[in-house]
Amino acid sequence: MQNRGSPHIHMLVWIENHPSFDTLEGIEVLDEVITCRLPDENDELYDLVKNCQKHAHRPTCRKQDRNILCRFAFPRPPSTETRIVAQSSAEFLRNNGRICVLKRRKEDEMINNYNRTLLKFWGANMDIQPCGSNDSIAYYVAKYISKNEPTVLDRSIIEAIQQVRQEEDDISRRMFKISMKILNERQVSAVECAFRLCGLRLRESSRKTQMINTRLPEQRYRVIRFDNDDNADGFCNNIIDRYTKRPRSNEEFDFDNMCLLEFAMLFEPYYRKNNTNINDDDENVDQDAYGDQEIRTKKRLITLTDEKGSRMAVRNTPAIARAPNFTMAKDPNNYFYSLLVVSSI
Repeated sequence: MQNRGSPHIHMLVWIENHPSFDTLEGIEVLDEVITCRLPDENDELYDLVKNCQKHAHRPTCRKQDRNILCRFAFPRPPSTETRIVAQSSAEFLRNNGRICVLKRRKEDEMINNYNRTLLKFWGANMDIQPCGSNDSIAYYVAKYISKNEPTVLDRSIIEAIQQVRQEEDDISRRMFKISMKILNERQVSAVECAFRLCGLRLRESSRKTQMINTRLPEQRYRVIRFDNDDNADGFCNNIIDRYTKRPRSNEEFDFDNMCLLEFAMLFEPYYRKNNTNINDDDENVDQDAYGDQEIRTKKRLITLTDEKGSRMAVRNTPAIARAPNFTMAKDPNNYFYSLLVVSSI
């Protein structure tokens, strides 16, 4: 939410089998996907580009450095061709860290990058640029995920830290209390409230993630299972429990030679829907989020060897597996134990 207000999107898009940007074919792709050209007045996008993509200097242009004219590097110099800028060059810094200089006329010097098709459907300001490396992608994502809350929260956070310092709880409990204080005090805009009340998603991804708790068994958090009388009845199954109950014979998968990491990436728990209005064909379908269009396919299931005959579904797209980040230098025992847990068969 922009300034806790207007909804907007930060999005990463992968283009399958695209050529390297520093080749002639790569430059052609850039010119096809990205432009900064102010269209002719009779073009259907002229008004959109003029009203939404034309930069105008504001106080925010200099909020980080009063000695510069514009931190967004406008006006941008003309260029007779689209080209890639070496990340080790001074021009890369002058280009505000962008790896690409677009073909630009004098009259386009204040026009921000856009994609014609996206701008037509979006109907509002946008910025689009190629990413030069995996590091730049990680930096971009981390930058916006960790964006500061408004300064009005600072005092509440300081008070929470001072209060927690006087308590004798372990460090994890104290950090948890500080986190909850931040969550309780953060500003939530009316738009975000509407999104949450209406069940609208605040994020979307073409990949699911699966956490694997590779800590020592006595250090793992477990979810307690309750019976019909609300009495504790053991623990709920996690991905490690399900892995130990994987089938031993299967025509499609070699479970005898499948490690926990691969199992977690390929399978997810399957829960049968209780809605009697859904017919049998609809109960076992899934929408794959990755692809040119939404494809509804019947789920492929495997049956575990536990007493209940629990089932798991084969993911349409492998998940990204995560695990605690131990380092060999600081915590060698947990580091190597974690590797053994995910890779042993």
